[in-house]
Order: sequence, then structure tokens, then C-alpha cells
Amino acid sequence: MKKLILLGFSALFILLSCSKDDMGKVLKPVDLAVPADKSTIKTDVTTLSWKKHSDITAKYDVYISKTSEFGEGTLFKSDYFETSVVSPKLDGNVLYHWKIVVKNLANEQADSKEFTFKTALFAPTKPQLISPKENINTKADDIKLVWSENTLKNVEYSVFLGKKKDLTDSDIIKTGLKDNSFLVKGLEKGVSYYWKIQVTPSDYKQPINSEIFSFSSGNQLPTVPVLTYPRDGMLLAPIGVNLLWDRSTDLDNEKIVYDIYLDDDKTFGDERNIEKNFDGKKITYTGLKYNTVYYWKVIARDEQGAEVSSKLFHFKTCQDPETKLLSPIDGFNGTSLEKLTWEAKEGFKYEVKVSKSEGFSDADIYKKDITVGEVPFTEFQYNTKYIWKVVAYDKAGNPFETASRSFNIKKDIADSGTGSFTDVDGIVYNTVIINGVEWMAQNLRRIPDMSLAGKDWLIPGEAIK
Repeated sequence: MKKLILLGFSALFILLSCSKDDMGKVLKPVDLAVPADKSTIKTDVTTLSWKKHSDITAKYDVYISKTSEFGEGTLFKSDYFETSVVSPKLDGNVLYHWKIVVKNLANEQADSKEFTFKTALFAPTKPQLISPKENINTKADDIKLVWSENTLKNVEYSVFLGKKKDLTDSDIIKTGLKDNSFLVKGLEKGVSYYWKIQVTPSDYKQPINSEIFSFSSGNQLPTVPVLTYPRDGMLLAPIGVNLLWDRSTDLDNEKIVYDIYLDDDKTFGDERNIEKNFDGKKITYTGLKYNTVYYWKVIARDEQGAEVSSKLFHFKTCQDPETKLLSPIDGFNGTSLEKLTWEAKEGFKYEVKVSKSEGFSDADIYKKDITVGEVPFTEFQYNTKYIWKVVAYDKAGNPFETASRSFNIKKDIADSGTGSFTDVDGIVYNTVIINGVEWMAQNLRRIPDMSLAGKDWLIPGEAIK
């Protein structure tokens, strides 16, 4: 009997696990999940996912199409067991259709609903110039320009080639190019050329430009000038700066001149700080601003006009080092002074000098390497004139001195206590204690006994015997 019951349960389980979701019904389709219907995708790949089917034998076919027809070539995955998959690479600004076909071991299948999603308008990648390398010199009459392929398929390239670095539309020598290379023929001798590549997708309005590279034909380029001072990222005082670089050389033995660029804007829009046709390796600039980042570079140019540029360096000027002394005020003449104070600023170290004369020496350094605006002042003499000042040092070690101030600490003679005295007649007199010494606060009421002279009492004008 028990065996019959077990066989009955087994048969029931087999029936429940068969290809029908319910008795008498065909295989149900799956529900699509991500991306949601009519959504927008901003990347060139996305994850497609759907709900797992109740049939444990279910397999999935994944279809992706650019039209509502799922014809040949739209099957992306076949007999797939997972419920999510990463899409193939997608084109920009395209409406995609997708669906899932579920199948089971009974060769039944069901199509899901059709979902759509649209991709955003993808920007092309910036072209990377490959050949010729920057600043090469060629003796050939022809040169092949090569650049990186774009990640987008439907793009066209425009080739710019000119004799000035500021390339304009008048320097376009080829448009509508599909390949990522172009052969330039008939180069002039002794000329510096500049070139760049512009990529324009058919459905993207804004073109993308590469960097600008240069090469020369039949003329040796000068060597690149090397910037030596100030070092890149250095902190300086804005009093003045010497720009130094290693001179370039030219294998054609031509004279080399330099254009020096210095500005707080790396585009160097301020012509006042650009020195043209300079013949040297050092130039001095003054009047720079405090707490400002400056950029500088040097361009070397030979007699043929071939140019090479140094690296772009920058340096920063320190904060305004003007130090305001706070206390004591100039000419202070008080009875107590606990500390010397001033207005400290971030990025500076301070040195305090205290002297008894107007001149200062290293021996007058009271404290140094201080980052806060105060020092205790306890080592002093009463009724002595002192002179003090503060020296601020920036991170580069440049000193900035304040004006000097004077002060004096006088001794406090105020009453420090009271007492009393009783004479031989029993008369009580008040006394006062001043700076540790007890003094009579009242006159005596009787003439002292002269016999006491030289013992406990003294008579004014009498010497001790």
C-alpha cells in the first residue's frame, strides 16, 4: 500500500514538472526586465535581463535588432541558460528592439513581448597622432600621416596641414576620409609643418580634434630647450624671478632665438609677459602677484622658422608675507608682559629677535622656526628698554622682516601688604610692606630715648656706636 502511495506522488511530481505550466496550457513566455521598454541607454553596451522561467529545462534565445523585424543576423545568443547577458557593442542614436524566446525539452517555445530602447548620441574618441612623431625632421619629399582608429564606425576624418601652429579651415587638405592614414606629397624644403586630425561622425554635430604635431622637411629642428629654474611646482617669493633654461642646439648651425612665455593663464593671453626673439638663456621678471600660480615655457626657433617648444612648467608665489605685530604696542611701558604676539599666516615660519639696542645680530634670535603667532617672554630685566621684530620665512626660505618696536617693563611698587609695630610705651603704629620691605606708615608720637641710640633705635644724623 505504501509503495502505491509513493508511486502516486512520483507520478504527480512528473506531471507538475512537465513542459506545461498548467495542465492543458502551452509554455508561457518570460517577462523582460532590463532595459525597460522605451528607455534610453547612455553607454555603448548594456545588460539585458529577464525573469527566470518556471520550467527547469528552459533555455533562452536572445534577439537584438535595429528594426521591428527579427530576421537573420538578429539572434545574439542561442540555447542560453542564464537570465542576463551583456549586449554586443551598440551604435549611438539608434532605436533597438529585443526579445527572448524560451524553449524546453519538449521542443515547445514562446516569444516574450518586444521591448525597445534607444542609445544616446555617442561622441567620437579623440584621435591620437601616431606618425610622424612630434618634432621629427624628414629629408623625404613625401610623408605618411597616421593616427588611431576611432571607436565609432560611421566617422569621417579631415586632415589639417599648415605652416603655422594656429591651424584653420583653410589648412584642410583632405576631407571625407575613411582610412586612418594619408600620404602627403611634395613637401617644401626647409619648412616646419603643423598637422592635426579632425573626426566628424555623420550624426554628431560637434567635431573632435586631435593634438597638433609638427615636423620639418629638409631642415634640422633645434633641440628642445630644457627648463632648469624655477623647477616645476616650485614655491617662490613674488619679488622677482629668474627664468633659466639650457640653450638649444641646431645641427644646421643656424642662429636660435627664443620666445619666453610667462602668465597666470596657461593659454598665455597676456602679451605683456611674452618676450619675443630673445637671445639668451636667462630672463628676469618682477612685479609678480602673491599667492598666484604662474605657467612658463620657452620656444626655440631657428633661422628657417622651425620651432620646438619646451615642456610647460609652473610655479606658485607665496602668500603676502606682510606680518602685523600685535603686542606689545610700540613704546609699551607697563609692569607686566607675558608674551610677544603677531599675526601669523599659513605657510610661513617665524623668527623673533629681541635686542637691547637698535642693531640686531644672530645672537639676538630669541625664538625661531615658530608657526604660531606668539612666544612667551619671561627672560627680561626691569626698567630696561628692549627692541623686537619678527622675520617671516616662506617655504623657499625667503626672509621678510617687520619694522622694529620698543618696550619697557617697569617694577611694580604698589603696596603689597600691611603690618603693625608696638613701641616701648605700648603705642601701636601701622606699617606698610612695599616690595618685601616693611616701612613705618605713621610718625612716632614721642622723642626716642637717647639711651637707645646704637642699640634698637637710631636718631637721624647719629652714627651707630
